[in-house]
Amino acid sequence: MEVIKTDNEIIKSSISGIPIWIAQDKNAKKTEGIRRLSYPHYHDEIEFLYVENGSLKLICENAEHIINAGEAVFINSRTVHETFGLEPSLCTSLIQFKLFDYLDDIGKNMARFINLNELPFFKFNAGLSETQELNSIINKIVTEYKNKSLAYEIYIKGMVYNLIGLLARYNLIKYDSLMPINSENERLLNIIEYIDKNYSEKITLDYLASLVNLNSEYLCRLFKKVTGSTIGDYINFVRISKAEKLLSTTDKTISEISMDTGFASVSYFNRVFKSYKKCSPSVYKKIKFAQF
Repeated sequence: MEVIKTDNEIIKSSISGIPIWIAQDKNAKKTEGIRRLSYPHYHDEIEFLYVENGSLKLICENAEHIINAGEAVFINSRTVHETFGLEPSLCTSLIQFKLFDYLDDIGKNMARFINLNELPFFKFNAGLSETQELNSIINKIVTEYKNKSLAYEIYIKGMVYNLIGLLARYNLIKYDSLMPINSENERLLNIIEYIDKNYSEKITLDYLASLVNLNSEYLCRLFKKVTGSTIGDYINFVRISKAEKLLSTTDKTISEISMDTGFASVSYFNRVFKSYKKCSPSVYKKIKFAQF
């Protein structure tokens, strides 16, 4: 198992050179009744969990979901969830990877920002064509990983793109954000790069406009056209994304993290954080960040 350094995080990879985690639990447990499989946690990777036999309970977004044999779930990045086995015969397959590790780097924070309103969770019910398609891809990935035939790594990487295509086709992620940025929007790349590198500093609209030789009003309209939101919203999104990482990987106080991420006050930081993550920074800090 290789450890890959990506975006200042350590990700354990099942396959050398390919950032993906593949796991299959086919060993039935003798324990009767409900057993905890994972505590509340979140991670940067998106997750596909397929139930081959038995059933499990998933708690996600403060709601309970029962996943039976032949069904699967998609859990989006940084979505808090926990799982419980409901039957001794439970057998599952798990695929996890960072979506934007497999896409053109047009500004990963921008791509996540555009996809901000994606579904945090989706259940693929038994019998549907999309469920059969998803289960087929997952089974192929697991089989290739298990058999390790010649060029299995390439096969698996190709099937990851099949999974991404499936998510886009069924509107679980926005297709537009997966495409390379076009010439009309290319000038925004300098803005994106500047914000991503200088989020901890005071950032003014006039200065951003000067970076791309546009007047501030036109820049605002262009940014709104591309993302559907304002530049101020994007700056806050980047700062909250950085704060998430500090909350989960450091012992810094809420006040220190607020200052480190460019917020003018702790109260404003708390308010903005809760608007994005639906909980306070102090509650979020107590949730386990999972590294795979």
